[in-house]
Amino acid sequence: MSDSVPVQRQWPRLATVELGVSDDLLLQVVAARYARERIPLEGLRDIKLVAFLGVLETRQLHGAPGLLYSEHSCTMLGELAGMSKTRVVGAIRRLLECGVLRPREGDTTYLLFSEEVVGPIGAAGYIDWPAVRSRLNARTPALLLLRAVLDAMRAPWEWTALTYQSLAQHACYSVGMAQRGVAQLLEQGVLERDPHAGRGHDYRCSAWALGRVSDGLLTEPALPDSSARKPRDATAPAIVAQGPAEQRPDAFAAPPTAPSSMVVEIGGLVVQVPSGTEIRMTVDADGISHYEVGPHLRFTERSS
Repeated sequence: MSDSVPVQRQWPRLATVELGVSDDLLLQVVAARYARERIPLEGLRDIKLVAFLGVLETRQLHGAPGLLYSEHSCTMLGELAGMSKTRVVGAIRRLLECGVLRPREGDTTYLLFSEEVVGPIGAAGYIDWPAVRSRLNARTPALLLLRAVLDAMRAPWEWTALTYQSLAQHACYSVGMAQRGVAQLLEQGVLERDPHAGRGHDYRCSAWALGRVSDGLLTEPALPDSSARKPRDATAPAIVAQGPAEQRPDAFAAPPTAPSSMVVEIGGLVVQVPSGTEIRMTVDADGISHYEVGPHLRFTERSS
C-alpha cells in the first residue's frame, strides 16, 4: 500500500513494562482530530478494534506496539474482526491522518503507534491470545467487549463488578449489543460470571483464557509494576486544551506555568478556556456526544 503518511517523532523508550495502546488516550487524539466532523459510531468501533487486535496480533513479533499494513495482513485482520478489508483499511487511514500511526524506519509494512497513545498493556497482557483468538474469530461484539472488560480489570483473575451500561459506553455500543458481546465471551469460556442481586455482576477471566491451567494447578501471575503509567477511566475520555504543536515538542513535557488561554471549537460552539482545561467527551448508546469543559460547563451535541 503506497499511501503517503505523516512523519512522526522517533518512538521513545517509555518503560520496561510491556506496552500496548491505551483506548482512553486513543479516543482523546481521535476526538481532537475530528472535533469539527462527526465520526459514525461504527467508525469509532472500527478504530478501537483495529488498534486493539493489531497490537495483540503482533506483540510477540515486534518490540514496539504497532500493526502490519499490507493487503494480506488487512484481509486477515478483517477476517479476525468480522469486518471487511475496506473497513480495516479505512480505520488504519484515519489513524494515519491523526498521526497515531507512522511507518517504522526501513519497514513500511509495519506501522508504529505514536507515544501519545502508548501505555502499559495492562490486563490484556495476561490473556493467552492464540487460544482466545481461535474461539473469538469473527465475533465482533465479543472482541469489542473483551477490550472493554480488560480495560476495567486490574487483575483479570480476580472478580470485578461490571455493568452493561458502563461496558456499552466504553465499547461505543448499545446496551443490547454489550449484552450480546458479554454472552459470547461467557459462551466461549473466556469470562466467568458470579451473579448476585444488584445492578451488575462480578466477572473474571477464566483460567483457560489466562493460560494458567497446568496439570490441574493454577498459578497467579505477579501484578504489573504499580509505578507504570495507568490509563484514565476509559468510559470518560478526556481532551486537554493545548497550545500550538510547535510550542510542545515533548508529548510528556509539563504544561507551562504562565497563564494563557485557548479557543476550542466543539460541534460549532466556540469556547475560550485557560490552557490545560480538561474537556471530557462521552458517547452514549444513541450516538450523542456529551462534553464537560472544566468543572462547570456541560453541554450535549444533538443531531439535527
